[in-house]
Amino acid sequence: MGSHISIIKDLLLHEHSKFITNKVVDFVGDDPTKFSALMELFFDDDWLLNQRAGWPMAFIAIDHPQLIEPYKEKLIDNLYHPSHNAVIRNTLRLFQAIKVPVDYEGKMYDLCSKLLLQIKEPVANKIFAMTVMYNIAKPYPELLSELKIILETQLPYEKPGYKSRAKKTIMLIEKHKA
Repeated sequence: MGSHISIIKDLLLHEHSKFITNKVVDFVGDDPTKFSALMELFFDDDWLLNQRAGWPMAFIAIDHPQLIEPYKEKLIDNLYHPSHNAVIRNTLRLFQAIKVPVDYEGKMYDLCSKLLLQIKEPVANKIFAMTVMYNIAKPYPELLSELKIILETQLPYEKPGYKSRAKKTIMLIEKHKA
């Protein structure tokens, strides 16, 4: 695995671009050993590696969800002390596409709720957080109502990207409740 880490690390440190992200995605594919090497870099102490490993990690895990299973709980716990904003963004990007473990739904819902209410939180994080919250809340009408209130309350003060996703999410909530 050491050589896999070295190859991925060299790619990630070369530059931060979609081209390099795609090279890492292609290199790792659906190989659990290579994915483990990527995850080691994502959880590394170096914030630059965390940031750059996050993008391909999310894309690979969405395409191959079986690879992320052993890391779900650690990813959620990692959200409470991220080394870089990209850690939050890419972890939430991933969890909007896959199921949050049942034992972690409350923790994840609360964390996402706090992110939505943070004034300086980047819009991408808020957009992904609201989708994660919606997916968790679907079976719970009271959570859907709470999410709708949060979105409607924040709507006038947010940027266009947030407004667009919030309006779509509110429509989904209303359809779901009907």
